[in-house]
Amino acid sequence: MQIIAEKPSPASEDKGIHILLVDDDQDINYTLEMLLEAEGYQVHSAVNEEQAKAIVEERRIDLSIIDYVLEDASGLEIARTLKRIYENFKIIFLSGSLEILDVVDELDFCVSKVFLKPVDIKVFLDTVHTVLMDTDYGAQDICLEKRSIY
Repeated sequence: MQIIAEKPSPASEDKGIHILLVDDDQDINYTLEMLLEAEGYQVHSAVNEEQAKAIVEERRIDLSIIDYVLEDASGLEIARTLKRIYENFKIIFLSGSLEILDVVDELDFCVSKVFLKPVDIKVFLDTVHTVLMDTDYGAQDICLEKRSIY
């Protein structure tokens, strides 16, 4: 497995904010993709770890939105893999499982927000915008303080 030390240069890509959406439920993927694109974001969808990793290796990603429970891997493991590629990755977890409530405070990396499905679309979109505008992200103490569940 090849690990990339730094993300691709933004100069080599189109402008805008790029969001990686990882969910194996194609209906949820499609709906969130349409909502985020309507807000002006560039959305790159993946249904599994392999696709997510390929996207991150190819382009700059500003935020990843990852379903916690996936068929081929846990969202937690996907997030860890992506963090090894680019450590300052901003992450929002989605979950239809309450199991995430037991693990969220024991994560060994920073997560900006956690949403339980179904999500309130307005709160979700507002949160995406807030996380993307958070220039202090990456400082562990700040990140832990801001972590919350909706």
